Amino acid sequence: IRDGIEPRIVVASQIISLAEGKVVLVVRINRSWFGPHRVIFKGHDKFYSRNSAGKFPLDTSELRNAFNLSQSLVEKINNFKSSRILDLTSDNTPIPFYDGGKIVLHIIPFESFNPENNIDMDKLKEAQPKMVPMKASGWSPKINLEGILSYSGGQDNRSHSYIQLYRNGIVEAVEGLTLSSTREGKYIPSVGYESMLMQALKSYMGIIKDLGVNPPIAIYLTFIGVKGYKLSSRNIMFDSDEDNVINKDILNLPESIVETYDITPTAILRPIFDLVWNACGFERSFNFNEKGEWIAK
Repeated sequence: IRDGIEPRIVVASQIISLAEGKVVLVVRINRSWFGPHRVIFKGHDKFYSRNSAGKFPLDTSELRNAFNLSQSLVEKINNFKSSRILDLTSDNTPIPFYDGGKIVLHIIPFESFNPENNIDMDKLKEAQPKMVPMKASGWSPKINLEGILSYSGGQDNRSHSYIQLYRNGIVEAVEGLTLSSTREGKYIPSVGYESMLMQALKSYMGIIKDLGVNPPIAIYLTFIGVKGYKLSSRNIMFDSDEDNVINKDILNLPESIVETYDITPTAILRPIFDLVWNACGFERSFNFNEKGEWIAK
């Protein structure tokens, strides 16, 4: 199963012991969102599908349609994320929000775009106590059209952080205190924001796992309003020239695809953090060692 199918599929297995030394091997394969899949075995090389009569090989037309459906899902995910970033740059937030820059974390399960995927409001309400906004010491819950919102208050009745849990399992978390317009200097505290995001991702992934949401999941990190910003860290010295500042107002970072919950937030986010440092002229995040271990305290 693991080596004879392309693209590879995620397989979970468990051996259950029975009486008289007998065992049962239980194999679980979640629905794949990366189809169509090719079966490769002993010179056999074909794409299959299944209907009520059983399995059948795909012909050219059916294969083309299968690839188009897969590409359509990727486009839906990217379009949702792009649409939300456009809304956020226009201050279209679910709650009045701080002025200035924003750090945006999107957690988008592939199955969220299945029309049948709709989480019951009672289950969403059970998740609410665990919905802690980033950089929040206190927060308030709110039911809205999209699902459930938790937000942390700030100045002038404006929030500086919120997490929106959509009815289809998507999570949008936005934090505005780190890049607030009231802060002096245009810098991003690298240790602070990386630590904040790793803690948040661990918590939010746990929430959707408990809700029964299955991988794969796309993770997006976006910075809004950061043109002219640079990273700050006590571990390295920064030059003050323009080569070490971000030259884009919106820093759209490539997604990371998570295929299993058995992966740490550090492993998911480190490649994305490296790209933020790249945008500031550095080869990688120096808050990690060469082994990928978090060393900043």
